[in-house]
Amino acid sequence: MRSFLITLILVFVAGLAFVWGWGLDHRMDYLSRDYALLTGKDCLIDGYSKSGLAIFGDSAVLDGIQPEKLGPGVINCGMMGSTPIESYFLIRRLMKAPVHPKAVLLSYNAYHLVHPDFYWENTVKFGLISGPEADEVLETIFRLKDKELISGTGLWNLDQRLYSFLLSRGFPPYYVSSLYADAPGVRKKDNEEALGVIAQTRGQYYFPLQDGSKALNADTKLKTFTVSPVIDYYFRKTLDLLKTENIPIYFYVMPINESSVPHLDSGVFKAYQDYLNGLAQEDSQFHILSTFRTVYSWKLFSDYAHLNEKGTLRFNREFAKILNKADVPGGPYGVLVH
Repeated sequence: MRSFLITLILVFVAGLAFVWGWGLDHRMDYLSRDYALLTGKDCLIDGYSKSGLAIFGDSAVLDGIQPEKLGPGVINCGMMGSTPIESYFLIRRLMKAPVHPKAVLLSYNAYHLVHPDFYWENTVKFGLISGPEADEVLETIFRLKDKELISGTGLWNLDQRLYSFLLSRGFPPYYVSSLYADAPGVRKKDNEEALGVIAQTRGQYYFPLQDGSKALNADTKLKTFTVSPVIDYYFRKTLDLLKTENIPIYFYVMPINESSVPHLDSGVFKAYQDYLNGLAQEDSQFHILSTFRTVYSWKLFSDYAHLNEKGTLRFNREFAKILNKADVPGGPYGVLVH
């Protein structure tokens, strides 16, 4: 009986090790498109060789900023639900490249400074940050008591620590649902196509291209503006890191559709402005570009936040002028637009 139990345990351990290893090596085969998009941004950073403007932000950036229309030295590292947490670790990796960017541009809507709701499901689960980096963030979460990122309670936060550790190391049970989401091979094909688009466009990726949308922007959900303590911490760490490297930082607020404007809380909008202006006053290398809120017709959006093709083409023409007017290093911008 004892030898049988030992054999059973060894078979189980070997099987778990095989499944665990296979899962980590074949994530393009079964994870969602978001994983491929995040992987594409890692590839952009790993292959960074032409100094210019590096742009980081949320999915409005991922969809709306076209490096090909702005200039040869521009890369778009925007991602789904990205916050300064993700941007900090990507920028930290970028600083290890043979060349550094001439400038960095950041862009997050107000909602993503308050609610980092993609952190566990995308950032950690998809391995955007490594296991040790996830451990580092977790300690910051506990130290700052950030309720937005603490999903469990218990003695010494053991359940949260175990969840973060296993999720960030690709523990197989957390990925079972992804294996059955689509027929075998479907996600691999879609993910390879998405990865190819990211490589071709230097980071830009369109979302479903509806011909107009009156859906309300996520910022309309906010009734108060209280920045997540962990987001604030990594925002400031990002500014400090780039200041050390003597790289200027710029911030731009992506356009919002006209349908959302009447539903925005004026107090939230002012607090959002005050927060960013406060950072600019503290750091002479941090600059806020243009106006805080650019309003476009709902006809130029594909959903609640993302520009459609017509909106993106218009925005990049206008954005190039904004970058040039501010003398953002890496320009002139828009020289490739015909």
